[in-house]
This record gives sequence, structure tokens and C-alpha cells, in this order.
Amino acid sequence: MGVELLEVTVTKINIIKEGEDQTMALFHTLAKSEVGNTIIRHLQSQFIQHISSNGTVTTLGEAMAKAQGETKIADPPVNRQRSPPPITVDKDLEELLMKIRRCCDESLVAKVGKCYRIVCEDEKGIAADVLVNLKQGAGSATWTALATDCNVDVDVTFCLSKQCLFALVAGEVSPFTAYMNGSVRISGSVADASGLQHLMDRAKELKCI
Repeated sequence: MGVELLEVTVTKINIIKEGEDQTMALFHTLAKSEVGNTIIRHLQSQFIQHISSNGTVTTLGEAMAKAQGETKIADPPVNRQRSPPPITVDKDLEELLMKIRRCCDESLVAKVGKCYRIVCEDEKGIAADVLVNLKQGAGSATWTALATDCNVDVDVTFCLSKQCLFALVAGEVSPFTAYMNGSVRISGSVADASGLQHLMDRAKELKCI
């Protein structure tokens, strides 16, 4: 004995969360059966809308997709990488770095063999951070944030004002006096810090400073 469906009329469909009602589970099974396919083909000729339980308008196609367990895969979140903060380049310090670069060579590195970091603040409290590497190769002088030789350990770090730094470079104050009166703070060995005297001697020889 067979069953022939002559006409099916759908007046209302409520979409609820799957598993909350046994009727939905039955409808899910029916949708995948031969009888269910016959009903679906018949309903495709009709455009039915209803208000779902969350208040949104759902078309018949969306309702059937949900009944058959079809889900839309959300697009992956966009990974927006933040750019590193811009470096504030002090023109006076950049000029000093250029002069130091002129002094750097393998012979100076052989004499010093240390890496120095200099952190200084101007009158506005803006800090500048530079790295003078006299430890490997032919030496280098650059902004710490731009240093490519990050694997080199810093032996001595100097913290001082910009005014004090240029006073030391000009010879207006001695390193010993600046250290004793607290104008220069040193992290590291004082003996290693004195190795910068070789750089000053080279700068005077080349008349860079």
C-alpha cells in the first residue's frame, strides 16, 4: 500500500533551537527522506516568510537549511598588525651619530670591545635612545630601535640630559665630574665606561668633534 500526496499547505513554521523540541527532530528526519524530498519540491514553488522566535524575518530556504543542519561558516577575523610607533629623530643627535660613524673602524673596535647605550632627555622631557656598538665588526652607531645587531649585549648604559651629553662631547665638563655630581648615571662597569675615551681620542684625531 502506497501513499500519494496530492496537496500540502503550510500555514506556519516556527524555527527553534535544534534539540529543544522533538517535533524539530522529526522534521529534520523527514526532510532527509524520500517523502520529505517530495514535500520540499512542492514547497519550493511557494514563497513563505514568517517571523522567527528571535524576531527576524526568515525565508523558506533559510528555514529548510536550518532544519537540515546546514550552517554558514563565518569569515575568519582579520588580523590587523599594529605598526611600530614612529621614532622621534633628534637632528642634533643624528648629526652626532654621523660623526661617531666616521670614527668607527676595526682598530677602534679592537681597542674598546664594548657596546654602549646612551639614553638622554631634552629640555621637554623627550627621551632619545642610541646604541654605539664598538664590540664587533667595524663598529656602528644608530638609534637603538633601528639596531640590527640586537643579539649584542650592552655592556654600559648611560642616562643623562641632552645638554650634559653635548657638554661632555665639547669638553666643557669632564666625565669624572659629571659622574660624581650625578649628571650622568651609569649602569655597568665604570672601567668599561672609560673605554669611550678611545672614541673621543679618535674623534679629535679626525677632527670630527
